[in-house]
Amino acid sequence: MNRNQSSGFTILEIVIVIIILGILAAVVVPRILFLSEDAHRASVYGFLGSMKTGLELYADNQIVTAGYKNYPDAEDFENPGGAAFGITLGEISDSWSISSSGSNKVDFVYALTDPNTIVRYSSSGDDTYTLVIRSGPAYMFEDQGSGGGDDDDDHGD
Repeated sequence: MNRNQSSGFTILEIVIVIIILGILAAVVVPRILFLSEDAHRASVYGFLGSMKTGLELYADNQIVTAGYKNYPDAEDFENPGGAAFGITLGEISDSWSISSSGSNKVDFVYALTDPNTIVRYSSSGDDTYTLVIRSGPAYMFEDQGSGGGDDDDDHGD
């Protein structure tokens, strides 16, 4: 008696496994692809949040010491010693840098995105300031605070 014993998977079983793996890949791969974008967005949000908190603390300190609320002039950030704002360039994360953008404007550049994310701070030392994401990946940022604005129609310079 000759019995044909075969062991292994049938073609139907293999096809079902391939279909299941395809479905899993279709769900998981897009999520993995956006992990670095999510990390960059979190870094930008973290920077903006820290920046706004620091600006509000500075303004509150000005109320106590000078009797009126004002935010630091943008040129104060360019001071290498950081004496005017109490921040030194060495305290800024390696992925961020500061560059001058003209009168009363300074750009904070995040180099880990392509193209680089540029956040512009502008203030002439009065009671208002503006933080604007000038370039880089488009991230929505909703300002819930009371300080300066986050929107600027002056996108050309």
